[in-house]
Amino acid sequence: MQYIAFLRGINLGKRQVKMGDLQKIFVDLGFTEVKTLIATGNVIFETDEQNEEVLRVKLETVLEKRFAFSIPVILRTKREIEKLLELNPFKEIATPSARNDGSKVRLQVTLFGHMINGRVPIKQNGFEIVYIGKRDIASIVYPDGKTTELMTYVDKIFGKNSTTRNWNTIQKLIGD
Repeated sequence: MQYIAFLRGINLGKRQVKMGDLQKIFVDLGFTEVKTLIATGNVIFETDEQNEEVLRVKLETVLEKRFAFSIPVILRTKREIEKLLELNPFKEIATPSARNDGSKVRLQVTLFGHMINGRVPIKQNGFEIVYIGKRDIASIVYPDGKTTELMTYVDKIFGKNSTTRNWNTIQKLIGD
């Protein structure tokens, strides 16, 4: 089974985790085909374990023991991420390079460790949630907005068991 582990809140302030150390931990746990991508804590790996909850608890326990602080882990199968890419919640949105005014928007995906409820896209000052799935949302952060404001809002509405990644990072995880 191919998984991607998304670690929340690492490499901020004193919460430093080197990607080489992270890769070694996953290898030492017996996982195969272990690769890290970007220092925000994305780990691609294979395992025979098919119970996501068992896997998540195991990873969080080992990571906390090794780094001496709690690191929430959000798991997705490679196939789940491929389905999100196929869906492409941003397909109707002009890409940052296509905007006529020269400004840059940031396309963000928030992944949750639990099912979420939401039906209608949400527009706030500086950002807009354009897609709400069962365990993820897709958002646009406009030039006058901040990703941290989006994350604060998402935590308040949907719960804190989540992590946010740039759409480009999601694409790179699968090799697109």
